[in-house]
Amino acid sequence: MATQNFTDKVTTIPTEWLNDVDALVWDAFGGATTVAAALTALGISTFAQTILDDTNAATARVTLGAAGSGANTDITSLNAFTANGAITANGGITASSDIAMSGNAAIEEARANITQHATTMDFWAGPNILDGAGAAVTITACANAPQAGARRKFYPLANTVLTHDATFDIDGNVSQTAAAGDCWEIVAKTTTTYKVHVTKEDGTAVVVAASGLTAASQAQVEAVTSDAVALTPLNGKYHPGVAKAWCVVDVSGGTPSLTANLNVASITDNGTGDFTINLTTALSTSALCAVGMVRGPSGEGTANGLAGMSIDAGTALSASALRVWTKGGGASGVTDVQRFNVAIFGDFA
Repeated sequence: MATQNFTDKVTTIPTEWLNDVDALVWDAFGGATTVAAALTALGISTFAQTILDDTNAATARVTLGAAGSGANTDITSLNAFTANGAITANGGITASSDIAMSGNAAIEEARANITQHATTMDFWAGPNILDGAGAAVTITACANAPQAGARRKFYPLANTVLTHDATFDIDGNVSQTAAAGDCWEIVAKTTTTYKVHVTKEDGTAVVVAASGLTAASQAQVEAVTSDAVALTPLNGKYHPGVAKAWCVVDVSGGTPSLTANLNVASITDNGTGDFTINLTTALSTSALCAVGMVRGPSGEGTANGLAGMSIDAGTALSASALRVWTKGGGASGVTDVQRFNVAIFGDFA
């Protein structure tokens, strides 16, 4: 078929050319005699045909369930939707039924930084995976979640603290101090309360707080009769089986010095082999029990006999100090030794 451009709006188009065009259209639309049949022949769904048949934009938006006009207008309802390609949304998508994935399809989550704040952190303004930024803080509150069930994975900065309370229900019922790489998954139980699952970077388990136990009083610890209360680092010192003071004293240079100690304020050098151990916190009574060991003078061996120590016999026992003597194995009287160790048991006031 020859070609011809008609631009003057006057030249007559030959009938045989029109017949050729009609034949081409007939073949393309499968012999459709109506617009609807032609669209169906092209594979356009009934729903899409309805939109194409709408007389204006407003009617089309009603068909789509759009709330208003404009390029960013939300579609407020859609009974069913199948996508064979990517879906890009610049706003929220709310589904009241399941989102089914098939084949190799996946929902790829985004990740971004969030500035840490003690009371105003908004976990919900960002994507599903968040990295803490700024400075380590103690988090006690945050912005409300959009709905129950919302969740975020949060990687806090090291030394960030999350307080276990009525707002944050943390695994193990204990507050958490983050190490680098730890992950806290925050799941909204309501819009204002959250369950927090903790995954530690080093793989250690979350320590679970003791249930139903309270810290024992001093009297309960000293009585040693109850197993319904807890011994803690603070009240453990009152237990009768725990030393109330101990010290390691070096005398190798001729002058006593504390190498290590608990509840010992100082050592008084009363003379050769004669020392007073002064306590920081006194006992409630002088009825104490002291045990000790010495390391004899340099150069002594088994031939010299045993080196030792004793409580000074001429000084009254005290609740705040203990005077002791030391001697080498080959000596007939008190002597300095290289070092001595003493532990004192008793009762605190």
